[in-house]
Amino acid sequence: MGLLDIIFGREKYKNIRVERGEEHTTQATVYARVSDGESEGISTEQAKQLALESEEVFHTANLDKIVLHSNKLLTSGAYDEMIAFSQMVIQKYPNADIIPSCYNDIGVAYFFKKDYPTAIEFYQKAMQKGLDTLMMEDNIWEAAEVHHQKTGSISCVETYLNSFPKGEYSKQAKKLLK
Repeated sequence: MGLLDIIFGREKYKNIRVERGEEHTTQATVYARVSDGESEGISTEQAKQLALESEEVFHTANLDKIVLHSNKLLTSGAYDEMIAFSQMVIQKYPNADIIPSCYNDIGVAYFFKKDYPTAIEFYQKAMQKGLDTLMMEDNIWEAAEVHHQKTGSISCVETYLNSFPKGEYSKQAKKLLK
């Protein structure tokens, strides 16, 4: 089963959801459940193949292929490879429309690597570059809350409140600071 089979509706997979826009029927957004790092990762051979594909896609200058490849790295659990690939894209195409998403993807990778403070830094960069503020607020809060639950530290909660003093989760955040 390939990703295109899922996108075009030929096959279904419980961990992947595809949504098509009403106005732009040729575009689809793919959501995938990603391992949180506790499950088995990809093999060495898969990592090598992904690295080769990354190099090939990176040099095409085709931003659609770059986005698809980044998603492939992320959903396969190749977090370090995805971070490196996205950082190369940011450097090579600093003004491209995909840059905010690259920052968000890096944040997601750090979230799954359980490095919540770094995830928040990249979510903030994504927001500064123009990614949806409400989505970034959700991501930042999720990382802050999980970091607090796992470590007892309030640093990420404070970061959330500094960014969103009247945000959707500000009451919950303030309770954690007491």
